[in-house]
Amino acid sequence: MKYLFLLLFSPLLYSQQYTSNHNENTTAIYKFELAHTKEIQENTKGDTIVAQLNFNESGVITGVQYFDSEKSEGFGKPIKVWDGLDAFIKELYAFVPVSQFNRENSGISTYLFRLPVKKQDIVKSIDFMENELPRQEALIKKKQGAEYDESKQDILPNMGFVLNVTKLELDGAKNLQKRVQGTLKHLDSGTIRLAADCFMIFNVLNTSENAKPQHYLQYKLFKIQKNRTAMLYIKQNYIDISNRKVLLKEKGNREFTEDGNVIEGNETFDFEISISFN
Repeated sequence: MKYLFLLLFSPLLYSQQYTSNHNENTTAIYKFELAHTKEIQENTKGDTIVAQLNFNESGVITGVQYFDSEKSEGFGKPIKVWDGLDAFIKELYAFVPVSQFNRENSGISTYLFRLPVKKQDIVKSIDFMENELPRQEALIKKKQGAEYDESKQDILPNMGFVLNVTKLELDGAKNLQKRVQGTLKHLDSGTIRLAADCFMIFNVLNTSENAKPQHYLQYKLFKIQKNRTAMLYIKQNYIDISNRKVLLKEKGNREFTEDGNVIEGNETFDFEISISFN
């Protein structure tokens, strides 16, 4: 069982291995709490909520348990939270795939994190995420030094991106066009929800050839099945990025099982997705 603890009062302590969009999700939860402080406090009398998110082997959320505290020997008392908060957390963490592209299954089984309940603590937490955390990350980056000369790279870590879906058909089901704005987590996209049951992750590979920067993109496209398992529809590596733009246009049958074996399946896909970096 893989076990990941997220201490939301100190959000630097999380694993880069999982594409959970943790910083964005954390800030979103805090702001949701701030907007619904009355409802949350009516259902939770303590100062802290400890949430345990459970996932199946595919990385799809199966449920959330809540406790009044977290101790070295285990949890405190089980508690109930406002239904609106529970639904919001489940939506944010609906699917948490592994970001490593040489692995097809998700693997994570449990997420743990703490949430403040008092309004003043929520406000402080939002301030930390939006102001103090970026400052700390900048200091860490400066201390560690750049991994390469960023002045020679067209696509930088933590750069913004815009993803446009002009066509998305899975098993004959058509989905609406969609535009997503995001920010790279270093060079990873994090989990992107393209439709109610469709998710995507990608990352950028920066290299050089004859002293000239070269940029590639690799991605995975998943669909959540009725039995709440994630099916990998397609995986592509080393797609050229030109002028900070890339077009993903594919049509065919699903190529891989969740363990990476090539199959001749009946699951079809037809999509056109463009990504630009800014």
